[in-house]
Amino acid sequence: FSLSGRTYDWDGYKVLWARAQNGCEGWVPNDLPARLNSKTIASYDYCAQELDVMSKERLEVLRQSHGWAWCINSSRKKGWIPQKVLKPC
Repeated sequence: FSLSGRTYDWDGYKVLWARAQNGCEGWVPNDLPARLNSKTIASYDYCAQELDVMSKERLEVLRQSHGWAWCINSSRKKGWIPQKVLKPC
């Protein structure tokens, strides 16, 4: 993938604008890029998919990073949700 040089501060976390080889673009955590020879590579698997949710919907949090939570809903769809909108139940 390639980096545009754009950065953003998300609740105190630095994220970077990236473009994948397939043309998809989006924000990625600043610890994702690594250098290998002269190329930028992903240091771990990452999907930038956000998850649409309804108020009071129950979710399972699978991991957290940079102010976001990777969640799965009751329909088994996965995606990122801002941690600040989640409430424990």
